[in-house]
Amino acid sequence: MKAKLFSFFAVVSLLLSAIIVLNACKDKTTKRQISDNLVEVTTGTTTTIVDAETGKKLIKNIKVDWVNTNDYDTLGVFCKDDKRGYFNVFTGEIIIEPQYRRAWVFSEGLAAVEKDGYIGFINSSGETVLPFSYPYKGHCLSEFVFHDGRCAVADSTRRLGVIDKSGNWLIKPDYDDVQLGKDYAVVYKKGEFKRQIDYSGRVILDCVIDYVSRICYTTHFENKETGEIERIELTSDDFFEYNVGSRAGLMDRFGHFLTMPVYTDIIGLNATTFRAILQDGHSEVLIDSKGNVLSRK
Repeated sequence: MKAKLFSFFAVVSLLLSAIIVLNACKDKTTKRQISDNLVEVTTGTTTTIVDAETGKKLIKNIKVDWVNTNDYDTLGVFCKDDKRGYFNVFTGEIIIEPQYRRAWVFSEGLAAVEKDGYIGFINSSGETVLPFSYPYKGHCLSEFVFHDGRCAVADSTRRLGVIDKSGNWLIKPDYDDVQLGKDYAVVYKKGEFKRQIDYSGRVILDCVIDYVSRICYTTHFENKETGEIERIELTSDDFFEYNVGSRAGLMDRFGHFLTMPVYTDIIGLNATTFRAILQDGHSEVLIDSKGNVLSRK
């Protein structure tokens, strides 16, 4: 009987402890400085923007998504009821009401916003400057931001290119990936080399790759002392795998590309023959030291 009572009280004690912990988490308050003037205060699931000096509540029941700290801008992105809008990070005033599915920080006077799967660009008054004609391709939050008057977007075919602030195509939308630099962009089509292109569309380099890795293979030899056949793994000094995006190709030690980057992996079979894994991930072909596919005769 005593054991049963002890067990009962132990369970009750654990339940009470769990309730206390849950209540403590529910009431926990965290603070985050947004600017010199504003603080984001979160208690449980409720977030409020308050005046840093007076403690006055300015905006209630929102979540701050993004404040541009690298190139400080007056407007920050906030979320309310799963819609995005913009608020003044110094005064706490809502400038553009929450109405967008996604929104990006202002840069060079424009901000990208998304409605119904398409990106448009607005000014600080909420007016549409570039229409909602660019499909959202799942970019991370750092994308869809103008730098040096340029931004990478997709066209109606969901291919990527680069536009200026007037919506003119500087680099035509013909690529699977675009990375912007100050003086040029690196563009990529799957199964091809990356290209370095300037913003007039001129190709600077057409054989840009990501990295090179060594190829290993196994060979067998007879142990003179035991007479047994043993195996040893060697690393090739003559051939290498190079990678472009998620694709791989074969190159020699002089930097000559022996195949296009159309495989997912290159595996050494011996010193001059290689297994090349196809893009389905499990099918493969054999290629020789010149990159030729070996076929049955």
